[in-house]
Amino acid sequence: MNCEQVNVLLDADAKLTVAQRQTVDEHLASCAACREVWDAYGELSALRIPPTPNDLRTRIVAALVARPVSSVRGIRRSFVIGAVLVLGAAAATTVALRYGTQPEPEPASVVETDAPPPVTTPTPASSEPVPASQPNSAEVTAAERSQPNDAASSLAFPLDRSSVVVIAVPDPAADSATAAALATCHDVVVEHMRAADGLNIIAEDRLAPFAGSKLSETEIARQLGAATVLVLRSAERQPSCNATLFEVEGAARRAGLLVFLGPSWTQERWQQFAAGITRTVRDTLLNDPASLRAQAQANVLNTSLGDRERLSALYALRRTGPGSMFADPSYDESVVAAVIQIGMTSRDADARANAWTSLHFVEDSAVLQPLLYALANDSNERVRAAAARALSTHVDEPGVGDALRRAAAEDPNDQPTVACCIPTVRESARLALRGGMTPHDAVRSAVLDESLSPHERLLLTSPQNLGMRLDQFDADVARAVFALGVAADDPGLRARAWGLLEAVREPEFKAPLLEDLARHPAENVRTAAARGLIQLRDEPDVRAALEQALNDSSAGVRRTARASLDGVGLGFGR
Repeated sequence: MNCEQVNVLLDADAKLTVAQRQTVDEHLASCAACREVWDAYGELSALRIPPTPNDLRTRIVAALVARPVSSVRGIRRSFVIGAVLVLGAAAATTVALRYGTQPEPEPASVVETDAPPPVTTPTPASSEPVPASQPNSAEVTAAERSQPNDAASSLAFPLDRSSVVVIAVPDPAADSATAAALATCHDVVVEHMRAADGLNIIAEDRLAPFAGSKLSETEIARQLGAATVLVLRSAERQPSCNATLFEVEGAARRAGLLVFLGPSWTQERWQQFAAGITRTVRDTLLNDPASLRAQAQANVLNTSLGDRERLSALYALRRTGPGSMFADPSYDESVVAAVIQIGMTSRDADARANAWTSLHFVEDSAVLQPLLYALANDSNERVRAAAARALSTHVDEPGVGDALRRAAAEDPNDQPTVACCIPTVRESARLALRGGMTPHDAVRSAVLDESLSPHERLLLTSPQNLGMRLDQFDADVARAVFALGVAADDPGLRARAWGLLEAVREPEFKAPLLEDLARHPAENVRTAAARGLIQLRDEPDVRAALEQALNDSSAGVRRTARASLDGVGLGFGR
């Protein structure tokens, strides 16, 4: 009897006759190879297999469908090898989860900072996804990863809700300070998230096979079996960190924070930012909204906590409440009083600014006098700007319009510190004077108002403000944005205009966009031009230009051109 016949008999072990058992025993006594396999099977069968995470099945199937199944010599041998692989995968998962519970680092001493407060924001179009800390591994080539794994993407198994992929997307044209800020953001956020109970963080080395890939961040997460992905980017080539959490199914945005670094930004502030991101991600994925809201309100009212901690709870209270971000969050009187107390008495300028920002759209008349006082008297420009924006809800109340007009004409802060999207006090006051309008009318009136600067005309369309798409407006608004882009010498302003055109199909806009895509020296302008041409991608000359842009020296341009060719909207102009 040969080895194959013995393997067949061993597979039916319980049904063997006495004669068959004797034949198998004689073969095992004379065949060392089969005897070793059988002994190994016996040892493995006696082992207790540890529990595995819910997503392991998805990951194993995704890996198997990507490669042909190798033939094996015998049935029993294949079982033994398979058992070893499963045990190895379970052990590897256990190690990863253990590594993810490392202790949180000791915080640095608290230092006040001039950095603007965190702002919720959509994610703009970006460069190619590459881990911030990129090893030399080349397990999968760019060509192999250039298309989604259809078999893996169509698996019937649900994605793991507790697994989060963390991807840093560097801007290849950013300066060293901006690149360093993003790298620090990535490292400290991953460190904090790995210390959070209940989350399985996929980052760094585990993303190495996707280096150079053209896959979207959500598709990378899908192939790794994760239900969500946290994308980290720089904003407007400034030292900053824009962290946005996306669902993989439908690529819906779940939460996000954006911070621009000020001159006194410290390691303490990085720790606070990372802790806030971690808390937001964990709460969003794992916790009951009603319980979170109750706890958040209790923390806002807890005067034994620090001002920043109470305000962080306030944002959680708003995030878990009913309604949209452009509606009254319906704080009760005790919460409004707590916020006013922080805004009026805190020695921390960030806390005061965040307090007034949180009162935007709050209709309670108790906020009027504190906001008017802050607009006229606070020494910090960010605090005054936040007070102005919050007063937009009350622009029809007596004295508010006059105070805003005075600030719009006389406030000393008339030069933006961040060109893209942080308004000055004067700009904030002028925008607040449009607060009696609907959001749609406020944007339209600002874009068409030629008495305003080009920067201010586009300000309300920025992600930090209303973030409305141009297809929600009439053709006059789109033409005004196009004209601003044509006239702009500043690359940032030109790129903003072109990016906003992604929602508009207008052949008359084509020529300048094609010219910039092919020849503009600024990478962000070429990227935005590729995005602005998405609605015209079916025209032969546009398609040819986008295909040519796949060879651009910038990874961001190449990736955006690919997305536009495929009709994949990245939300650049939202």
